[in-house]
Amino acid sequence: MGVLAVDLDHPVWAGWSTALWRPWYAAAWAEAATLAHLPDLDERLRSAAPAARDNPVATALVQRAAAIATGDLERVAALATTLDGLGATYQRDRSRRLSS
Repeated sequence: MGVLAVDLDHPVWAGWSTALWRPWYAAAWAEAATLAHLPDLDERLRSAAPAARDNPVATALVQRAAAIATGDLERVAALATTLDGLGATYQRDRSRRLSS
């Protein structure tokens, strides 16, 4: 979590080059918070969804983090199909592993 310490609303994301990475960062930030069971997880998931919205893979990863947080393994498995359709085979396979 130390590496993912920058908030999604931090000014660092205002630059054109860093803005390109913000959706991916949001997805990693959400998943790490979920797996670490952080106390502000719900707030992080709410913040990550709009930050990732312009990137379909990052959006699916935030959705996966939310599904893991609620224990909805069926949703995690369904997101494997979504990620497969987006060509994100590593994340498809990861979703399958996380759902089993």
